Amino acid sequence: ISYADAEAFCRWLTEKTGMKFTLPTADEWRQAAMASETPVDLASVRDFWFGDRNVNYARFENLSDAANQKINPRSWNGRLGALPPWRIADGNVNDRTRVSALVGTYRPNPWGLFDVHGNVSEWVSTPAKDGSRMALGGSWYLPSRFSGIRAERRFTEGQPVFDVGFRVKCEP
Repeated sequence: ISYADAEAFCRWLTEKTGMKFTLPTADEWRQAAMASETPVDLASVRDFWFGDRNVNYARFENLSDAANQKINPRSWNGRLGALPPWRIADGNVNDRTRVSALVGTYRPNPWGLFDVHGNVSEWVSTPAKDGSRMALGGSWYLPSRFSGIRAERRFTEGQPVFDVGFRVKCEP
């Protein structure tokens, strides 16, 4: 999904319900992801709400790991080598999911939010300094070193991205 599509959904939901829905800002997203009562200090915070990136995250998040390395590219209709052997993954962890998982497959953070560091990265309303759009958090396609609270990916506003989704915020 693209950033523009996520914004369009928020406008549609606002119109449909009469309540104000938006994408969270980067600061709001990080605070919710870490279940923090105060703004997140990126200089001193852990990588994930459940610990640092060296922890076994299999019960908490869906990231690129040993399960992802077992995809058989021959079963795809794409060309051979669609998943190259150099594919980055955490081979010492197995969350048992090869691509995106159903919400609720993994444990929620202390605020009850699921998949804040994995499954799919999420669009936020805060633009990057270069004017592009940011998606925060990791995904099933990214290993833990690219998925923690500091993870930031940039794309153009209309670019659909296969492993990026969104989470809406309802304003009072």
